[in-house]
Amino acid sequence: STLTVGAADGPIVCTYTNTRKQGTLQVRKTWVNAQVGDSASISVTGIVNAATAGLNSTANSASETDPGSVVAMYAGEMAIFSASVTPSANYTSSFECVASAGAAAGAAFAKAVGDTYTMPSTPVDVVCTYTNTRKSTTLQLKKQWSNANVGDTASLTATGITNSAGAALSSTADTAGDLDSGTAVTVFAGEVATLGETVNPAANYTSAGPVCTNTSGLSGSTLTVGAADGPIVCTYTN
Repeated sequence: STLTVGAADGPIVCTYTNTRKQGTLQVRKTWVNAQVGDSASISVTGIVNAATAGLNSTANSASETDPGSVVAMYAGEMAIFSASVTPSANYTSSFECVASAGAAAGAAFAKAVGDTYTMPSTPVDVVCTYTNTRKSTTLQLKKQWSNANVGDTASLTATGITNSAGAALSSTADTAGDLDSGTAVTVFAGEVATLGETVNPAANYTSAGPVCTNTSGLSGSTLTVGAADGPIVCTYTN
């Protein structure tokens, strides 16, 4: 940094150039047990490249991760993230920033604070992910016999849900007042189950039901699982 002025020198201009250090930022959206077609929007503010850092995501499958663009993010910049999900009531949300797979070994890394991330003075390539997990509960079918003829049978179904096969119940009246319970299966917020039963011999019985507890989503034989539902039990009585 030493300059010796020469006799023949003209007007001397000495320039220092400072280039701001930079890493990269990528936003990602992970869906867990999503309803296909549900959507999310993630926006970013506070950084130079905010306009191209955001991401719109649609769940094309139950579980997937959608990546946004990789943008430059400069040392000291603080990115502020905002996410919205439709329908929001059906999902829980979490947010995390991690060093990307291509980050240099030993590079400085700062954790996200709330929904913000500040690029450290030794920048790193970072991936910030919102994960939305669809809320769930359980559904169990039950069959109540009243004054049954021992040996008569019934079949209960819940179609249209992910775990339809596991929810089905085959019941045989072992006693006149037999109560048979099916397997409690996982159901997800927003799922719509069509409940049904067949009884043999059908002509010998009247049917009451379904009657479902821990839900307000029953209309006739159609059950819509609510985000706030507890363990749902649906009973047919013959």
